[in-house]
This record gives sequence, C-alpha cells and structure tokens, in this order.
Amino acid sequence: MVQVMETWFLADRNSLKRYFDAEFRENALKQWPQLEDVPKATVLNALERATANCATRYAKGKVSFELLAQVDPARVEAACPHAKALLNRLRTLALLP
Repeated sequence: MVQVMETWFLADRNSLKRYFDAEFRENALKQWPQLEDVPKATVLNALERATANCATRYAKGKVSFELLAQVDPARVEAACPHAKALLNRLRTLALLP
C-alpha cells in the first residue's frame, strides 16, 4: 500500500516538471521499481531535494493539493497497483468517470 500520497506525484514526473520551474532536479528522484513500497520520509526527502532550487519548493498543503489535481491518473494507475484498485472501486461506485 502507498505510504504517502506524494508517491503518486513520483508516478507522474511530467506533472512535477510542469508545476515546478526549470530548476526542478528530476535526477534527485530515483527510479524505484515498487513506488508504493518507498517509505514516506524517502519520498518527502526526494521531493525536497528535487525542488530545492525552484522558485516554489515542494510543501504539504497548497502545493501538494495543486499537484494532486494535476497528476495523470493513468500514470499513477500504471505505477501504483493499490491506487489502481482505489480508482477502480471509485469508478464502480460512480464517483469517477
């Protein structure tokens, strides 16, 4: 199961690059084979390092919710099996298209 919602951001690095400026350091984010197994502290530290030189740095709150609204659910589903199960369940309840 996912440790923290920011894991979903790592599944859609294009959204991260679009949201943060040209100073975003994607190389600070590893290519974890099982994103949902990455510990919370590791995910948050990686986002902090990746955005350290950006005009807007990663932070819980406004930034995290703005990013959540921009991630591509298809990318998250492809990388995170538990997120896929959640989204499928919401679709069966007619809460998602």
